[in-house]
Amino acid sequence: MDDGFRNHIEILYRDWRRGLARALRHGQHAGSVDTAIEVEATAAFIIAALQGAFSQAKNAQDLGVFHQCLSGLNDYLKGLRP
Repeated sequence: MDDGFRNHIEILYRDWRRGLARALRHGQHAGSVDTAIEVEATAAFIIAALQGAFSQAKNAQDLGVFHQCLSGLNDYLKGLRP
C-alpha cells in the first residue's frame, strides 16, 4: 500500500479512536459508563469489532452476519454500564 494513502487512513482511524475515547470518558463522568474501563483500549476494541463485522459480512455476502456481529457488540456495550 502506498505510504501516503496508508498514513491518511491511519489518521482517520486515530481520530475515530480519539473521538470514541472522548465519548466514553464523557460517559464515565456522566455516570453512564463504568469508570473501571480503560477508554483508549475500549475505543480501539470497539472499532476493531466494527471493522471485523464489516469484513465478515462482506466476505460472506450476508447482511445477517453483520447483524449477528452487531448483536454481540451491543451486548458488550451494555456491559460497559456501571
